[in-house]
Amino acid sequence: MKRKLMVALGVLLVAVSSSGQSYNDLVRQANSRYEAKEYGESLKLYQQAFALNQHSYNDLYNAACSAALAGNSDAALDLLRLSIQNGWLDKEHLKTDTDLATLHSNAGWDKLLKELQEKIDITEAGYDKPLKAELLQILKDDQEIRLRYIDSSKKYGYNHPIVDSLAAVMIYSDSVNVEKVKRILDTKGWVGSSKVGAQAN
Repeated sequence: MKRKLMVALGVLLVAVSSSGQSYNDLVRQANSRYEAKEYGESLKLYQQAFALNQHSYNDLYNAACSAALAGNSDAALDLLRLSIQNGWLDKEHLKTDTDLATLHSNAGWDKLLKELQEKIDITEAGYDKPLKAELLQILKDDQEIRLRYIDSSKKYGYNHPIVDSLAAVMIYSDSVNVEKVKRILDTKGWVGSSKVGAQAN
């Protein structure tokens, strides 16, 4: 009985503390605390947001990262499970995300990966997997050169020869990727997330 009362009081406190703030406000604050490496505070703000709405798999995933970095493995695994239930399917990102490295030795980690793979297998049963792989490679190529360009611009300034060279590579990469995407659209039309998944779509 006492435990139920404490849980009820905890829910009430979360509701009171988040009153007047929208879900998006709380998520923005949580992200800000994450950037400041205040992971425990970030997790608390995410939890307040989820008291209002917990259907964004990206936000649930980001909250799991804060929880893992704060040393709260149980909360991190619970949040990852909710993220997967709400649509998170990027297994490779999950496995390589350094924010989650502390979870790899946890007994629940392998079970979580198995649950994710089962959901992926069901979701992707009707996918055009070669097309999905091609689109995700286009995305990867597009983002890698952009990130290199942005990082170099911050490091050297926009007028540096290295930045100029990266800009030229980025422009060329964009032209190649546009032709690839045009060919896909011309031959297959807009395939949609039901055929290639949300990220490739």
